[in-house]
Amino acid sequence: MEKDFFDEKSKCAAFDKIAEQFFHKNFGSMQKSEFELLLFSIYTDRLAELSKNAESKIPAKCDDYTISKELGITQRVVNNLKIKKALKYPKNDGASWKEELPSIISNASYENGKIKLYIENPVVRMELEHILVNQGNFADYAFNPHVLSLTPPCFLDILPLISESGGEEIKKSIIKGIAENAREEKELLEKIESDSLSKTLKEKGIELALDIIPNVIADSIPAGALLKEPLKRLSVLIGKAVSSKKGKNSSE
Repeated sequence: MEKDFFDEKSKCAAFDKIAEQFFHKNFGSMQKSEFELLLFSIYTDRLAELSKNAESKIPAKCDDYTISKELGITQRVVNNLKIKKALKYPKNDGASWKEELPSIISNASYENGKIKLYIENPVVRMELEHILVNQGNFADYAFNPHVLSLTPPCFLDILPLISESGGEEIKKSIIKGIAENAREEKELLEKIESDSLSKTLKEKGIELALDIIPNVIADSIPAGALLKEPLKRLSVLIGKAVSSKKGKNSSE
């Protein structure tokens, strides 16, 4: 750890958190594992803070490999501590995991009809799995436990729930875009009202979904939202894949 990793302000904040566990008629009551978790929380919060500070002279990386090397523990232990930290010391009403989504989606790929997201943080994987299951979908990791594969309809289905704000407006925009592009407005609107987007699009066919989704993704997120640019990039990837496939089919 660099000498200037903690500035005076962050040192004081860290001491206050530790003091709460020892100097309020509770000295010695905190177990060693809980104390280590508190220190891990303080350390990773500082890492996250530095990673967002463009003026910071300290190179901050939050990946598991860097943390494990810095703390002298295995990446498996880092994973477990991250999950425990999210449960014990949640930030932003437990929605801080969404802050990592723009970076994750920016690095997404589109292969064989699926959006592939590389997710190292186990907390993000856990939250996405919960959303997927609640929407009647499932988490597909194929052969890599860090790569989540989603069909475009499934991705659209969970998009309103993973966005940082305006979920209902995003869903309305998606439904409107689908209805307009499919030219079956009344039928599709009635169908989606009683079912999920994913299931509706699956029934309508993957080809229809692929034609619709690039435009819907690009237009459904309001300007200024953190996911706007990453989703634009993703929509371009899907659009190119669809055009390439159509070109191959027409030439055969």
